[in-house]
Amino acid sequence: MTAGASFILGFPDLTLTRKPGCLELNSMEACPSPTGSSASKSRWIKTGLSITCAVLCGAALDYVSGPVRALLLEREAHAVLRAVTQEPTAPYRGIWLEYGIRKLVKACELDPLNQSVRLLLGTAYLLDGRLEPALDSFKNAERIRRDPRVYTDMAFCYMQMREWQRARDCLELALSFKPDFQDALDYLAELNKRKPVQ
Repeated sequence: MTAGASFILGFPDLTLTRKPGCLELNSMEACPSPTGSSASKSRWIKTGLSITCAVLCGAALDYVSGPVRALLLEREAHAVLRAVTQEPTAPYRGIWLEYGIRKLVKACELDPLNQSVRLLLGTAYLLDGRLEPALDSFKNAERIRRDPRVYTDMAFCYMQMREWQRARDCLELALSFKPDFQDALDYLAELNKRKPVQ
């Protein structure tokens, strides 16, 4: 290692410096004495334990902070998508949609079990006119938890793709979970107007 190099764990104030036969950590020398005293060994053990604790704490913090960072990204993307839907003729609409989609994809990576992020990602893809990725996102949300909102959104995708029977199956499945789910009832009524039951 070179003198003054940053430590690999991302602590900018923690530096390691190589000297012949010793290691200097934050200006505190942990060099073995020529006689190998127990104080020197104790310092080495403390240094090793400190580094181990820093690694474990960093891993735990990353594990815990992932869902929190995903929530922040979801909120940011939700605000962007709301602005895009309120102003459909806004300049740079496509760029803002892509920005929101990127944020939601990152949120999905940080918290893979967050169903609301997957549903919002599917909605963003729908706003951008990409039906296949939207349907994939809704199917991923279904794997997390089955509920009527997921099946209603999947049915809407199938209706846009003109796959009437699959849309009907999804709506009936949504109504089997919650018979009075209004969105599913509305889409089913619209579907019956377009394509009557055969």
